[in-house]
Amino acid sequence: MTGMQRSGDAPASSADLADEFVAALRRLRAGSGRPSFRRLSEIAEKRIANSAPESRPEPLPPSTISEVLAGKRLPRMPRWGFVESYVAACLHAAGADDASVAAEIARWRARWSALAAAETPESAETPEIDGARSPGRRAIAAAMAAVFLLGTGTGVAGTLWWTQRPSPDSSAAATPDDCVTAPAPAGTVSAPAGKDVLQPPARADWWINDPALGTVDADGGRFDTTVAGGTQRPADVLIVRSDITLVQGHVYTLAFTAEADRGATIRVRVQDSEPPAYHPSFSRDLTVGPATCRHAYRFTGAKTSPHSELTFQVGGQPERFRLRVSDVVMAEGSS
Repeated sequence: MTGMQRSGDAPASSADLADEFVAALRRLRAGSGRPSFRRLSEIAEKRIANSAPESRPEPLPPSTISEVLAGKRLPRMPRWGFVESYVAACLHAAGADDASVAAEIARWRARWSALAAAETPESAETPEIDGARSPGRRAIAAAMAAVFLLGTGTGVAGTLWWTQRPSPDSSAAATPDDCVTAPAPAGTVSAPAGKDVLQPPARADWWINDPALGTVDADGGRFDTTVAGGTQRPADVLIVRSDITLVQGHVYTLAFTAEADRGATIRVRVQDSEPPAYHPSFSRDLTVGPATCRHAYRFTGAKTSPHSELTFQVGGQPERFRLRVSDVVMAEGSS
């Protein structure tokens, strides 16, 4: 969709948000290999045949898919039954396993519920979704704009299993590291230098992919997050900084200070926001804990994009987990 309002301009209307939601559905199909409408319908029929009557998904007639994706039913939001069947069919068509499909459906449900609530007038009672009262329209529009109106679409919080693809340096991504006050691991540097690419026009605030799984208190170069335990993968809970411009072949340094309420492993990733590859320039697993540590890494931009994202992947923790990150700098041209 073109002509959407961006951060700092007038807020998007509920019709704009519905339009972008449908655009995200189209991107999901594109990122799943563009299965035909007939193929999606066949997958839905198989799910129906294998489901209990009380949890039977909706069918997906090809004509309905065509109408929804073409925007012929806008400005109304698509029914949740359609969205659930369509998302599951796209993911199954791309080869996702049942666990990944279930996790991703939950994320689409959260987005759909928020946008469906945003269609109601400000003065009206906000609807209840599965017994929980949805937030007000203004809060919803602000939160959802961070996900849908910044060019991220489904973004890093979209097709879940793609965030598990190997990084360009998979050995580095799999190796925990220490503070830079200790002997520096290979590929790290002690301090950033050069132009800070996190300064405007990069989006200056941090957001969490699933507010149901945690909270984030953020201000510029720092954030404090508390996330629920019991998720399965690091990418189940993401703290994201959006709209960062990277240039292929340019050298960057990422530095930040981290402290957690207990020892844990998190993943830090710099990547493009375009599905299905979310092409990574940097990915690293690192240990955090009660000791405050400064971390710094040098990497080379793998793809030119004004919509790259810096993500802290903090899911997969067995228990409730709190992480504080401060003094975040990403500098171009550091040596």
